[in-house]
Order: sequence, then C-alpha cells, then structure tokens
Amino acid sequence: MISDFPSKRKSVDESCNCNSNEDELSNELVDELNSANKRLSTDSTSKNLLEFSSVSNSTELGEIQQSVRRLRAQRTHVEHLTQRSEELEHHLAEEKAENEKLQREVFILRGAEQENVAYLQSMKLLEQRARELEEAYNAKIQELRSATARLNCVEQECDQLREEIRNTRQDHKDEIKLLREKQKKLVEQLEQSHEAHTDDRKRLECYWKHKMKSIARANSETIDSVQRQLEINCSRNGTEVRELEEQVKELLVTTVRQTTVIEDCDRVLSETKAQQQQSQRSYEEQRQLSRELSSKVQRLELQVAKLKQSKGLEKVELEKKVLLLENKLVTRKNQVKAAEEALKNKEKETEAMHASRDDSRLHLNELIKELQRIERNLKSEISELQITLRDANDERNLLSDQVVELQEKLENERKDRSQWATARLKLLADFCDEESKLSSALHHPNDFFCIDACWKSAQKLKQPTISAKNRKTHERRAIEDRNYDGDDSAKEDEPRRNSIVFG
Repeated sequence: MISDFPSKRKSVDESCNCNSNEDELSNELVDELNSANKRLSTDSTSKNLLEFSSVSNSTELGEIQQSVRRLRAQRTHVEHLTQRSEELEHHLAEEKAENEKLQREVFILRGAEQENVAYLQSMKLLEQRARELEEAYNAKIQELRSATARLNCVEQECDQLREEIRNTRQDHKDEIKLLREKQKKLVEQLEQSHEAHTDDRKRLECYWKHKMKSIARANSETIDSVQRQLEINCSRNGTEVRELEEQVKELLVTTVRQTTVIEDCDRVLSETKAQQQQSQRSYEEQRQLSRELSSKVQRLELQVAKLKQSKGLEKVELEKKVLLLENKLVTRKNQVKAAEEALKNKEKETEAMHASRDDSRLHLNELIKELQRIERNLKSEISELQITLRDANDERNLLSDQVVELQEKLENERKDRSQWATARLKLLADFCDEESKLSSALHHPNDFFCIDACWKSAQKLKQPTISAKNRKTHERRAIEDRNYDGDDSAKEDEPRRNSIVFG
C-alpha cells in the first residue's frame, strides 16, 4: 500500500511537466519503495502471525485504510486536475495554432504594408510625372500664347500694310484724278483757245474770204499734227493712257466741229462767189480794201506765227507733263507691284503661321487628351490604392484587436496556470503530510529509509529549482515527452498502481 504513494507522485510529477532528472529520481524512488513494500509485506505477515491478537494492529489498519481512502480521493482529484491540465494544454495548443495563423496573417499584412509603401512610392512617382506633364503642358500653352501673340502682331502688320496699300492706292487715284482734272482743264483751255481762234477765223473769213482757206489749211495742219502727236503718245502709253485717248476723241469732236465750221465757211464762200459778180462792180473798191486787207493779213500772219509759237510751247509743256505723268505712273506701278509682292509674302507667312497654329492646336489637343487619360488612370489607381489602404487598415485593426484578445487570453491562461500551480503545490504539501502521517503510523525500523526518501523527494519538489526562463523549455520538453512517451509511461504505471492498490 505504501507503493501507491510514489506512483501517484509520478503521475503528479508528469502532470506538472518536470524535467527528465526528476523523472529518473522518481523512478528510483518507486523501485526503492517497491523493495521496501516487499520487505514490509514479509515483515507484516510475520508480525500479523505473531501479534494477531493485538488491538493496536487493528487501529493502525483502520488509520491506514483511512489514509488510503484519502489518498484515493487525492488521486481522483489529481486525475481530474490532470484532465483539466490536458484540456488546458489542448486549448493552449489550439491558441498557439491560432497565434501562428495570426502571425502568418501579420506577416502577410506586413507584406501588404510593404506593397502599400511601394504603391505610395509609385503614386508619388506618378504625381511627379503628372506635375512634369502639367509643366510641359503649361510650357506648350505659353509657347502657343507667344505664337498667337506673334501671329496677332503679324496680322496687325498685314493690316497696317493693307491700310498703307489702300492709302497709296487712294493717293494714286487722287493723283490720277488731279491729273485728269488738269488734262480736262488743259483740254478746256485748248477748246477755249480753239473757239477763240475759230471766232477770229470766222470774223476774218467774213471780212477776208481769200485768206480763210489758208487759215483753215493751217488749222487743219495744226490739228493733224496734234492728232499725230496724240496718236504717237497714245501708242507709247498704250492701255495705260486710254483716258488721253478719250481726250483725243474730244479733240476729234472739236475738229469735227471745226470741219462743220469750215463747211459753213465753204457754204459762205459759195455764197460769196454768187456775190462776186456783184463784187466785181465794186472791184475798185475792193482793191482799196485789198490793200487794207493785205496790211491786215500781214498783221494776222504775224499773229498766227505768234499763236503757232505759243502752241508749240504749250505742246512741249504738255509733252513734258505727259512724260512726268508716265514716270509717276511707272513709279506708282512699281510701288504697287512691290506692295502686292509684300502682300503675297505676308499672306504666305500668315498662311504658314495659320498652318503652324492649327498643327500646334491639334498637337495640344492630343496632349490634353493624353493628359486627361493619364489623369483618369491616376485617379482610378489612386482610388484603388485608397481602397486597398482602407482594407489593409481595417484588416490591421482587426488583427490588432485579435492580438489584444489573444494577449488577454494568454494572460488569463497564465493566471489560471499560476492558480493551478499553487493548487498543485498545496496538493503536494497535503500528500507530503499524508506520507508523514503514514510514516508516523507505521512504527517500523525498516520504514525509515522509505520515509527519508519520500521526505527528500517532497523537499525536492517544494524547492523552486525551475526558474521562470527555463519553465517554458521544461513545459515544451514535457509536452514532447508526453506526446512520444505518454503511452509507455501509462503502460508502466498501470501494473504498478494495480500492484500497489491490490497489494
């Protein structure tokens, strides 16, 4: 029956997860207790045979039975505690597995955080690229504005040149109008002079019939010479002096008028021929008059010579004026051609500027579209990254909550384990008390060795040999030994318990 104590002690030691040295000591104690049990059994049989009638043996047996009952109750309690400890260890293994899962999730979340950091860096790079694109876009817009400003300046210059050309054309037209007015005035003066001459001729023809033909011939010759000169000038000027041709036509009209006047004069001469018969009568009177007429004709010839000289001078002046006008027309035409060439060049430049502006507008529109597309992609990526960040933050918060809960559970488990350890120590103290009671009850000299060994083992168990740092390693070793050697220890303990209980 005493051999039941070390077996229970061994079970308690195994439930407490002691180290391998204590297991060896407990095994040695069990062997010693078994040998002592055998010796006690032999001694007890001899004593029972010798002192069967003594009442002290009966009382001792009653006490021993009570102690055995108490030890059995303690054994049952210890078994319940072992079951509780196994359940707690199983629960702890599950929590460890959960902790490992949570650690894996934490590792995954750290990877996600690293990915988030990479995404943030990519976002920063994309933002920097977007800023660079915006700067390029602003530079292009500035270039386009400068180009538009230059184009506006060129357009203003073109408008100024057009206004200058219009002004030059207007001045040219005004000068042409002035020249036409001058020509008209000259033609009117010529007509007036011709009319005055025709009036003088009519008067002279009325008075002097014979000299009218010569004067008419002279006038016709002068008119022919003027016509020839005008035709030569018109052939020189060509299409540019069509207005002068109109003036010549007006002169022709005046000559026609003069021819009509000459025809009237001829008619008058025919009438005068009819009157010559009558004038023959007054022939003598006419001789006198002819003398007077000859003197007057001389005077008239002198006047005609003077008129011819004055007309020649006027023609020379007119020719000079016509040459000056032609030179001015040539210069004006050259100016107009140069202005037209400048206009053509400016129009070409404006067309090129318009084409470049259209190309720049198209290029800018394409750039704007690309920038808008890039902005949309960046916004979508930023929104996705924000969503992923929110999810990661939520998961991190959940994991932090789970970690806090697990830490609380671990603290609770530590508290339970500390309480369980205190309860175990109390049980061991009770067990030692029971052993001491049994040793005091059994007054036998051979029991001294067994009691001493039990006392030493109890003191070893009471001593805090295991430190706080080594406790975890001992627990892990005990769990491994329990996983690998649990079956063997159970098989070895069962016959010992049976031998102790039923011995």
